[in-house]
Amino acid sequence: MPNPHTEDHKPTHSGAQPRGRSPRATGRVRIFHRKPVWGSLGGSVSKGASLTMKTLHVAAAIIVDGNRILAAQRGYGPLAGGWEFPGGKLEPGETGWEACVREIDEELEVTVGDGSHFVTVEYDYPDFHLSMECFTCRIVDGTLHLHAHSHLRWVQKDNLRAVHWLPADLEVVEKLEETLA
Repeated sequence: MPNPHTEDHKPTHSGAQPRGRSPRATGRVRIFHRKPVWGSLGGSVSKGASLTMKTLHVAAAIIVDGNRILAAQRGYGPLAGGWEFPGGKLEPGETGWEACVREIDEELEVTVGDGSHFVTVEYDYPDFHLSMECFTCRIVDGTLHLHAHSHLRWVQKDNLRAVHWLPADLEVVEKLEETLA
C-alpha cells in the first residue's frame, strides 16, 4: 500500500488535467482544466480541501521513547529528503488508529501501543489535500527496520526542529512544542 507522502502526483500537460473526450475520438482539440496552484511545496494550512484536489486520508505515529520522538526521512518521491512522522493511508473501513498500527508494522516492523489521538492536520500541498490523523504511541514489540524511509532519528523533545520536517508534519511539531511548553 503506497504511503500518501510517497505517491507520485504527475500532472498531465504542465499541471493541467484533460477534460472531455480525447482528440483522437472526436477530432477536436483537447480542453484542459487547470488545477488551483497552492504555492510552493510549502502549501498552506486550510480549514477544508478544495473540491478540485484529491484528498489523502492518512494516519501518522508520534512514537515516543522517554524524552525522544522518532523522525523518519523520506527516501524517494517528490518529498524525498524531508522528515516526517511515519504512517500511511487509511484503507476502506479502517480507523485512524488501526491504520497507524498497520502502517508502522509494515514500514518499521514494530508494534505500537498506548495510542492516543493527538491532532488531525488538514494541509494543502500543491497536488493534493492531506488529512493526517496523528497519534502519540510507543513501541511495545519489535526492533526498528527501514523499508519506506532512508533514515530514522530519535529527536529530543526539547529540540524537535533538529531535522527539516515536511510542511504538514511541521504543523504537528508546532502543536507538540505548545503542549510541551
